[in-house]
Amino acid sequence: MWSNFRTHYGFFFQQLFSTVTDPADPRFGGLAPDVVQELGRRLFDRYQPIEDGDGWFDQIRAVAAELNFADSARTYKQNPGLHPGSIKEAAQAIRVLLTGSTRSPALHLVAATLGEAEVRRRLDAVRTA
Repeated sequence: MWSNFRTHYGFFFQQLFSTVTDPADPRFGGLAPDVVQELGRRLFDRYQPIEDGDGWFDQIRAVAAELNFADSARTYKQNPGLHPGSIKEAAQAIRVLLTGSTRSPALHLVAATLGEAEVRRRLDAVRTA
């Protein structure tokens, strides 16, 4: 429905998108604000517009590993005190930064559509707020 356009697809348009600047936003699922900021900063610093979905997502994996995120939900559940979350939570935080939502099309496709400059702007917004 046309009335759902803004909430479902508005993130593709800079004029319709409200940049996520609060690292304590509930859409981050309870991740510590400093962890959210560091995820955004580290991905900003090394971001590359890679077309291949797996290659693109490897950037998130690398940043998440540096910040001690568990490589799977199962690993996280076995020892939640050792990790800020799993790779799933890290990816979800990046999804929220890029789209403002916890649901979206594949992130590498979203990023390709937005373009490198806009991806970087959105990743940087949470750490400069």
